[in-house]
Amino acid sequence: MISALLTLTLLAADVTTLEPDPNEWPGEGERRTHFGIGARVHAGALDSVGGAALLLLSEVTGFVSVRVVGHHEVRVGWGLLAGWPDTVAGESNLSFRFNLTPRFSVGAGLFSFIGFYSLRGGVELPVGLRFGPTRRHEITFSVRAEAGGFNRGITFAWYDFEHLSFAYALSAMVGYSAIF
Repeated sequence: MISALLTLTLLAADVTTLEPDPNEWPGEGERRTHFGIGARVHAGALDSVGGAALLLLSEVTGFVSVRVVGHHEVRVGWGLLAGWPDTVAGESNLSFRFNLTPRFSVGAGLFSFIGFYSLRGGVELPVGLRFGPTRRHEITFSVRAEAGGFNRGITFAWYDFEHLSFAYALSAMVGYSAIF
């Protein structure tokens, strides 16, 4: 009698298997918003009226990434930098990332940079490589062009406008991010 009831219960049950959405990539899930933290290093050259300078900076960064269309995302980031010639600086950026495959993305972005000696802004072209089973680790390579002001004067502060002169810089950046 019990086996007959179990058999009838199993036959009447709606048995469905949960298959992953074929359009969903690992790590995306239901969430459209992700957070990340990471570290980056920048190297390049800065040129100002007073002469050229080597640009070497290290950065601790954070960002919020929102999927907006398909797998593509908008990323808003911020960072704290230290290095040469700006000693201490802060940065904010906004970029759009075209995720071409689950592991590869290219993008375009804008950033603003305020350092102890300079005030600059520019454009960047990032390329991202994600790895790990859930795509939660990312290596980013980026090239940047920026322009603004640099103070080679006596006070070395960007807000001392009397000594601020036009400057531009070209640099490359490599970084690692953990995405949550």
